[in-house]
Amino acid sequence: MINLKPPCQTLALLRRARNFHLIRFYYNDSKYAKPPSVKPIHVKSEKFSDRIAIIDKNGAYKYGTLLYNTHRLVDKILGTLNFEYNEFRHQTICTIGPNDSFFVISQWACHILESMHVPLYSQHPVSELRYFIENSKAKVVITTPEFTDKIESIAQELKIAVVEVDMSDNLPGNYEYMKNNLREVLRNHTKRNRLHYQLALANKFQKRDCLMLYTSGTTGRPKGVVHTFGTLDTCIKDMGYVWKWNRDDVILHSLPLHHYHGIVNCLMTPLNFGACCVMMPRFNPAETWAYFLGKKKLNESIKRINIFMGVPTMYVKLIEYYENVVGKGRRGRRLAEKIKRICQNEIRLMCSGSASLPSSVFEKWEEITGHRLLERYGMTESGMALTNPYNPISSRTPKFVGEPFPSVDVAVVQHKDGESDEFLLEVCKGRYRIKPKTEPVEGELYVYGNNVFKRYWENEEATAEAFTKEGWFKTGDIVSYENRKFKMVGRSSVDIIKCQSFKIGALDIEGKLLNHENIREVAVLGVPDNVQGEKVACLIALKSQDKKLTLEELKDWCRDKMPHYHTPTELLIVDSIPRNAMGKVNKKELIKMFL
Repeated sequence: MINLKPPCQTLALLRRARNFHLIRFYYNDSKYAKPPSVKPIHVKSEKFSDRIAIIDKNGAYKYGTLLYNTHRLVDKILGTLNFEYNEFRHQTICTIGPNDSFFVISQWACHILESMHVPLYSQHPVSELRYFIENSKAKVVITTPEFTDKIESIAQELKIAVVEVDMSDNLPGNYEYMKNNLREVLRNHTKRNRLHYQLALANKFQKRDCLMLYTSGTTGRPKGVVHTFGTLDTCIKDMGYVWKWNRDDVILHSLPLHHYHGIVNCLMTPLNFGACCVMMPRFNPAETWAYFLGKKKLNESIKRINIFMGVPTMYVKLIEYYENVVGKGRRGRRLAEKIKRICQNEIRLMCSGSASLPSSVFEKWEEITGHRLLERYGMTESGMALTNPYNPISSRTPKFVGEPFPSVDVAVVQHKDGESDEFLLEVCKGRYRIKPKTEPVEGELYVYGNNVFKRYWENEEATAEAFTKEGWFKTGDIVSYENRKFKMVGRSSVDIIKCQSFKIGALDIEGKLLNHENIREVAVLGVPDNVQGEKVACLIALKSQDKKLTLEELKDWCRDKMPHYHTPTELLIVDSIPRNAMGKVNKKELIKMFL
């Protein structure tokens, strides 16, 4: 092991160092490197108690109100199950509910109980929900009345408890009353809260499991991606620093709450900095434009939103709505000028992510709103890794996703048959090293840092395969590097389909389709689409040519067996699926059959 002491010699060594692994060792592993302080968001929320945190269909919730409702939920969970507080430590808790303040109080309740939060998507079919609940070994499921029937049968079968939260009992109400009662709640649970604050002060949350999100099943069933408080805190602080988050920001939230983008970028990050989150039940182009233009009344103290983050499909639908509403002629030009002026003056940041943004959409959005969309790159496993700059706006280029976040190291790697991987480019703590000395450099993107997830849930083999021996996470995405910017080229595997805001595993869909009584072979493909990014298409060979299979019949069959966004939207029937001598399918060639 390399000895990096004393500090004065270490600094001199670092100035001369050309080995980036040596630099990384010092910053991340040295005993002289003090680990960053990590506090859960519910712990930080006390200093923002009088500020508005969430505005949803039920009203405006202050941070203190959310914390009060959270403690009430914790008491209900303990009372319903007749458990002691420490029986939940290091356990998992699933939640399923609407896109509103329920998500926040249920997540905070999980963390107060020192359990890992596993959010589920309400639109998933029962079979998918059962798999997630069983695989996660959840101790309890927290839900709301409208989803109780969907969960009850699963809970009875798996013999786990269900705690129902009636949001009508958790309305904003009279804050002064809640503020006084919050003090009483805290007094009644002095032992619990003293322990939590001591843990925060001692930085014991750094390595504790915080959140588990299920990624698409590309080599079997979906895998649980485990993030600690430390990995999420790293990403949140990076986004806060680069994108200039502050307590006066108001973000419009319309993304699903079972993906990293909607949970961490658009909810946990603003709450971490004392900002406000306006939550829509679901994305709606007309309502979104109303929020942009200040036509939606929010609150007496909060007049309008100033941040929006979405996926490319959302921007396509917003453009379509705009073009239908804003007519031509003199009146149309005046209205267009007014919309552009308001967007430029009142909204400071608009981001796009989770899928590649078409250049035509980037350019049209700038024409309409004056905003050059900030594109960034991240994954469920890596968190946020690359970002375009906040300033200057002019440096944001279509198709490019910028540079690494401050806490992130990246590398571009070329794979050679029978040889070790060749590192063509390394970026470590802002320092660049290019091996070929020529640009552009193209290869698979590797990511390293405290932002990267720690493991796949109870899957050591998959975890080992995802990392190199040195600790680099292999993203599976191909990038090109040129002029200090990274550009996304595509997936190294064609078995990931990016449709709207979802990442879909083709192999998982294939496995389910093969259960159809008349399907002999199937290949599920991601076919390029201007609106959705990619659409799910399937090539099918039937068992019996006498029995026909139409696209509508296939959709009906899929309805209760997989999520709606997994259902194929294009179908091609063939006698047999082409394979090579090794029995493998070349999906890149098959995609051409749909173009």
